[in-house]
Amino acid sequence: MAKKSTKAAIKKQLAERKTAKKKTAKDDPFRQLKAFASKNEPLDPELKEYVVGSGRNLWIKHPLLNTPYNIPALHNWQFAEKKKQLAEAVAKKDWEGAIFTYDRPFWFEGFSDFSDKLTDVDYWRILGEIWCEIEFTNGYNDIFPELFGSARKGKENLMTKDEQKAFAALPEEIKVYRGQVCHKPLAWSWTTDKEKAKWFAERFKELKTKTEVLSGTVAKSKVEAYITRREESEIVVNPKFVKLTTK
Repeated sequence: MAKKSTKAAIKKQLAERKTAKKKTAKDDPFRQLKAFASKNEPLDPELKEYVVGSGRNLWIKHPLLNTPYNIPALHNWQFAEKKKQLAEAVAKKDWEGAIFTYDRPFWFEGFSDFSDKLTDVDYWRILGEIWCEIEFTNGYNDIFPELFGSARKGKENLMTKDEQKAFAALPEEIKVYRGQVCHKPLAWSWTTDKEKAKWFAERFKELKTKTEVLSGTVAKSKVEAYITRREESEIVVNPKFVKLTTK
């Protein structure tokens, strides 16, 4: 009886190892990549419309897929998965999930597409979260007046409770600074911390370009939000309301 049990155990163990080996091979990203690369498959026609660049420097810039263009079959699979995720989120009326199915650089676009489905509180909360996650917001300046200019209630939800308290403590006229590349259009991100503005200006110097630190004042009533969660003492404001004192 003991021998039979031992043989059964060994047989079971060998079967499990075989299954695990197959699973490992299947889940191996390098094997998967090789499999996609071996497929002679044209790029999805919808993705093809979003290919930019030239030569070997091609990039897919679709709202659901933002990636270097190299393996069509892989991109088709990624795109199909993203569309599936988006469809599932929409079916469940998970509007926040739908927004964040978009690739990160397109979260503002996703927000615009589904914002009418959100409650007032979620509208402002999610807009604030996206603002904090997108590092370079300059490319979206044209849509900010509409997004931040919404008449929805609860705009304070752009900020966390701690940020709301910090904002309440600011004076009615706020001194603000901005570090940027010289002669660039003004943007919506400013700071009350001059040293932080200098830090941003210094960072851009790595690109071997001239930079500047601007300073000005803005009425508190014109400020959209005061963001401290990234430790940047950030003032979100339409630059047209900033009165420059130095440039």
